[in-house]
Amino acid sequence: AANTTLTAGWSAGRSSNDGRPLTIELEGGRRNRLSGKLGTTTASFAGGSPFAITPAEIKSGWLGEARVLFGGFDYTWQLAGSAEQTVGKTDFSLRASFSLAF
Repeated sequence: AANTTLTAGWSAGRSSNDGRPLTIELEGGRRNRLSGKLGTTTASFAGGSPFAITPAEIKSGWLGEARVLFGGFDYTWQLAGSAEQTVGKTDFSLRASFSLAF
């Protein structure tokens, strides 16, 4: 698969060595299935009977993400929400992260 996306961002001010202003980013695009196929996996627990896991076929679909970033010289926090079109439905996710430099 290959993702092709475009990102647009807006900042409440200019970035400097002291920090990054409040920044909002929107990213959208498409995931394109190029080739390949997921196979069935056979597994078993210790002493158990084998069982098979068959994945759903990966298809092309739309994806998007919205992010809010803010930080200083030695830290950055980010909040993000995303949506991705999968097999017959749309999956959503939320992410919060905090980065600290030592």
